[in-house]
Amino acid sequence: MENYRLLYYQPGTQAWKQVPVTGETFSIGRAPENNLALEDEQVSRQHAHLHIDARGVWIIDQNSINGVIVGGQRIAAGEWKLLSLNDNFTIGATTLRVEAVSPATSPSQPVTPAAGPARVAQPRQTNRALPLVGLLIAAACVCLVGGGIATWMFLPGLLSNESTASQQAEPTSAPPTVIDSLPASAGGGPVQDEHGVSLDVPPDALEAASRPTWNAPA
Repeated sequence: MENYRLLYYQPGTQAWKQVPVTGETFSIGRAPENNLALEDEQVSRQHAHLHIDARGVWIIDQNSINGVIVGGQRIAAGEWKLLSLNDNFTIGATTLRVEAVSPATSPSQPVTPAAGPARVAQPRQTNRALPLVGLLIAAACVCLVGGGIATWMFLPGLLSNESTASQQAEPTSAPPTVIDSLPASAGGGPVQDEHGVSLDVPPDALEAASRPTWNAPA
């Protein structure tokens, strides 16, 4: 069965007031022995009565003078009327309304909220690929640094050796061959050096070179 509360508003007040509706019956009137005693001259001492069951909240007019107004109409005295929740009804100069409340907010039945399920700590998932990636990056850095150092140490020597080798490989032009002797007689043909290059020699020079030279006796 649901829990209910009765809200009521009287002229001259600043706000609505509320009272819990407990049990299956609830009385409203001007007499102090009622569940809700209203200080209203238009309200009878035993004005109305509420009944709660599985179908909802019912109201009955107990032969009051001014009656009970529900939905703008006065209900018949001595007959039960099912109230619609959150709809206003009038007793004398007081406006009333019945509302359903959850057990947690009902002032008559305080309920301690149940503790939620305990949170289970989930194991952290570590990425096993990260250490391998770090090792690969470190190895690449070491290779780059080592290659730079090796280049700095050995490159000058390599460049020096290549320069020396290129200097040694360059061909040198052979110096011209000096002819120490000429053919023995003129008309013997052109004079050639040891590389087979023809040399133009004047005929007079050839004749002079072919003449015997006599040394005077001592």
